[in-house]
Amino acid sequence: RRGTATLLVDAVTGWARETNATSVSLWVTCGNTPAERLYESKGFVATGQQQPLPSDSTRVEARMELRLR
Repeated sequence: RRGTATLLVDAVTGWARETNATSVSLWVTCGNTPAERLYESKGFVATGQQQPLPSDSTRVEARMELRLR
């Protein structure tokens, strides 16, 4: 709760904008509410895509995307 995750998301999205990327996407573990809220607060939206978490197939992760243009 020191703002590190926010700084990292801002750094990645800032770099993406500087390189003229059109979007940034990520996968978040379903039920990781703090992460989901952070990404939503930064403008990421759920794409509807889901898949088993690679490290634990009993859990699910969801794709989120931020459109930059």
